[in-house]
Amino acid sequence: MRRHDESFEAHWGLSMGLEVPRFTAHRLRPELSAPASAREFTRDTLRAWGGHVLVEDVVGVVHELVVNAVCHAFSGSHGLGAVWVGLSESAAGIRCTVADPSAAPPRLLAVDVLRPQGRGLRIVDQLSSNWGYRALPLEPGKVVWAQFAHMAPPAATPPSSCGRNA
Repeated sequence: MRRHDESFEAHWGLSMGLEVPRFTAHRLRPELSAPASAREFTRDTLRAWGGHVLVEDVVGVVHELVVNAVCHAFSGSHGLGAVWVGLSESAAGIRCTVADPSAAPPRLLAVDVLRPQGRGLRIVDQLSSNWGYRALPLEPGKVVWAQFAHMAPPAATPPSSCGRNA
């Protein structure tokens, strides 16, 4: 098993096939604070890249993917390793990726109103343009990704002539 080290961040984008000018990655420890750290990293990165209108959607999806990674990938025998969050931007849009040491594929579950869990991938499915996963090429684990198509900021609405003083 290859160890994650500082060079991993520099080469992760290319190893995942993300040959884009804007790529960054952040290593998270598999602990309860990981989702908050991932949200902060995502929000700060996207704002630095230009204050995208999709910031909160991407932050929400990264949160759900990191929660899944921490809750599921580090239970049982998968307790070694780290969670990596990657963000990239290209002409096609923004892509977030979350890598974890579990080879178990993510599952989109039917909603059960009596069960509080199992809604994370439904949120990912609704907020992103597309999502999926693939096995890590050089070590055990997987990457779950979500794509967000670029959106133009909302146009300013002209004042209405309707109302009391019209």
